[in-house]
Amino acid sequence: MIIQIRSNNPHLLDVLNKNPNTDFGIYAKSLRNGQLIGNAVSAHQYDVVFQDTRYSYLPEESNQIDFQSYCSPLVILHCCNEFFKDQLQEKETYFSQEIKWLGKTRREVDNQPCTIEVKNLYINSSWYSSGHFLMERYFKNCQITPLIGNNVALKVEGKTIFEALNLLSFIAVITHITNEYGEYTYIDDFFAQKYARILTNIDDVPYFVFYLFIKRAVKSERQLNEIKPAFEAYFKAKGLNIEFQFTDTHGSRMEFAVKEFGFDFPILDIGCGELKYYRRFMRKNYSYNHPYFATDIDPAVAEYAKSLSYKMDTDNLVFLRSLDDFAYQKPVNILLTEVIEHNTPNDAKALVDKCLQIPFYKMIITTPDSRFNKYYFDDPENAIRHADHHFEWNDEEFRAFISEVLAPYPQYEVRYVGIGDKINGVCPTQAAVIVNS
Repeated sequence: MIIQIRSNNPHLLDVLNKNPNTDFGIYAKSLRNGQLIGNAVSAHQYDVVFQDTRYSYLPEESNQIDFQSYCSPLVILHCCNEFFKDQLQEKETYFSQEIKWLGKTRREVDNQPCTIEVKNLYINSSWYSSGHFLMERYFKNCQITPLIGNNVALKVEGKTIFEALNLLSFIAVITHITNEYGEYTYIDDFFAQKYARILTNIDDVPYFVFYLFIKRAVKSERQLNEIKPAFEAYFKAKGLNIEFQFTDTHGSRMEFAVKEFGFDFPILDIGCGELKYYRRFMRKNYSYNHPYFATDIDPAVAEYAKSLSYKMDTDNLVFLRSLDDFAYQKPVNILLTEVIEHNTPNDAKALVDKCLQIPFYKMIITTPDSRFNKYYFDDPENAIRHADHHFEWNDEEFRAFISEVLAPYPQYEVRYVGIGDKINGVCPTQAAVIVNS
């Protein structure tokens, strides 16, 4: 593992606390089974080299010839912890500190761009595909160059040395926890708080990066509550009032449906997909034994439904290949979540109208709120969340659609709810809850 830090800042080594005039710029520390060596190449370049001897960073103990040990993202994290701990402090604390031998604060000295290169980094993550890493989309100053297989070269740039090192550390931790072995990484409170702080040390980070961090690096609602004030303060300074949720957007929709429906009535799940709602209802209440009717046009779902019933040892799942096959006579609760946008507006209207003619207690219709797309895309006016969406409506368009389809049914009442994280009052998902009064 080789990390090269470069900057035209004449005080690069002072900022790094690596002054060659006092100790020749050579630093060596033991790190696991290897040696970590730092070298001041020049006034404008500092290199860190990790030389392993006995496979310090293997994800599996049994694989004793895995050369990936040398380029694990965990090496970067440990290098930063060993050599650059001061640069990973809280931002204001860092910049207010005095570099005593210069008689200046870090704010006065650390004021020029910095580039950091990692010559070889191992990425085996679902966030890396076809030579592109998801974080490149949100950090324009992060660049991945494919090498061989899952090995890449990483380059990050910062407006300051401080920002570059914090960005390097954040990219490394995201790579580590999303690599194939990452799901087994134990994330304690200190870990979550540390990298939450590092994230807020970086300027102009998009909302979606915070969303992804919460979903992958925060393991409990309690952990989120501890770091949420710092996240919300970060965005408040930018004029955004954000209410972060612990569950992801899809999980928030499922939690909403469970809470709204309860367990007293049968359910008709239209466009059931992978039957995640069924699984969530059954996990929430193992004694739920009302019929759960699920429909989907994908033939593979029928086979999956059979195997799922067998695995879960349940007999209340009824899969229907078409809504036309639904013949249950008693009232049900109807789920129509993230379905209408996969149809043309006219077909969506016909589908909802057909559902309204089925005896029901409650019906939940959800769809993306296009007002939220600006927090996902650089060009929200010309972007949609999924290629097979025929439309994505704002709140006025969605409410107009619901009002139109409900016009012939005065006995139904409707209320509108936002689901998921909330930014300035707007959520990624908008829902209509229709009640048969």
